Amino acid sequence: MSIFSFYAFILFFHSLSLLICYNIYTKNVMFKAYYGGFITMNNKILTMKLLKESLAVCRLEKDDKIPKFATEGEFFSITKTEDELSLVCSSKNVPDTIKCEKDWRALKVEGPLDFSLIGILSSISSILAKNKVSIFAISTYDTDYILVKDKDLDNAITALEKENYNILK
Repeated sequence: MSIFSFYAFILFFHSLSLLICYNIYTKNVMFKAYYGGFITMNNKILTMKLLKESLAVCRLEKDDKIPKFATEGEFFSITKTEDELSLVCSSKNVPDTIKCEKDWRALKVEGPLDFSLIGILSSISSILAKNKVSIFAISTYDTDYILVKDKDLDNAITALEKENYNILK
């Protein structure tokens, strides 16, 4: 048993509030603390990347076809339910006739994230809620995206950085 393994074993059983995980994708050792955040060896919880594009969150009728403007841009997400067709796409492409909220910015949680990881969205959304920042969350197979209004972006980044999130701008 290596010294690191022995140390991890002692920490886990001594406090029962620390779980050590190894992310096979990023090759990082992560310590899962009792509050749900992940602290890597460099003491940053997670890395998030600010996407450049201004986004819009749009609502269409459930039977509408996916419009071409929805897929023009670096980032888009389309969700169809029994009630609606929701689009997240580049703000600059949305016609004025479409019901939408513009001026969203996306923070991408750098991944890929393993499906067994718990509390990532909860941790981020709790930090932002405490700082009065409303979010719109999108999850993909590999990672999560947190959308915040452009007017709240500086506040969101400051709040996350204070909680040891690494934000790439």
